[in-house]
Amino acid sequence: MNALAAMTKTETKLFLREPMIWGAAVILPTAVLVILGAIFGNSPEPELGGYGFLTLFTPSLVVITLATLTVNTFTSRMGTYREQGVLRRLSTTPVRPATLLAAQLAINIVTAFIAVAILIGVAYVAFGVPLPQAPLAFAVALGVGAAALFGLALLIAAVVPTAAAANAVDHATGIQCADCRSPWTPFSPVPTSATPGDRRLRAAASGVASAGQWPDQPTGQAGSRRIPTSSRWSRRSAGSA
Repeated sequence: MNALAAMTKTETKLFLREPMIWGAAVILPTAVLVILGAIFGNSPEPELGGYGFLTLFTPSLVVITLATLTVNTFTSRMGTYREQGVLRRLSTTPVRPATLLAAQLAINIVTAFIAVAILIGVAYVAFGVPLPQAPLAFAVALGVGAAALFGLALLIAAVVPTAAAANAVDHATGIQCADCRSPWTPFSPVPTSATPGDRRLRAAASGVASAGQWPDQPTGQAGSRRIPTSSRWSRRSAGSA
């Protein structure tokens, strides 16, 4: 336990010395929120079912925050360590490489939840985006989503030999994650070309979040099936329409 604490402290210092890495996850989503809020505002829109744009888009930014810290930041750092021989040298010391992995996981998990808290706080205070009506369900959905993404990140980190390879795999993986859950848009009709696997992934992700009692999304096109956001937001904003 002392080795893990010392490793976590050291890795935290190294992590904080690279603001371009943690800033992309902590600051960038909130900056995007502020920019979009300044442009579009969060007034209820009839075409969005009576909800404001940011009310529907904030959950997507939560997903983007988690994805940035997992399949991007975490895997790239592990690829860099492997490329520089850090893991090989560490294996010759009493500290096992698994300790470094655990420390990195702890740092990224804490950073992820801090980033999400800042994002939701700014959305609520600055733009009136309502908080989740079912906080426990939201926490469960957030935890399950984070666990899935970190599991995917661990799988990638276990096989990529270099940081460049990690970045290439990260980009391809990020596209697939976006296709399965479509975090870039407030609503996502299931395309007719979707495979049964795509539909099961979408249904599973939406099913976990549906316990939060947040609103469904408006239909994107005629005949499309409505897909809830990654974390259904409170119905209170609809009442202000």
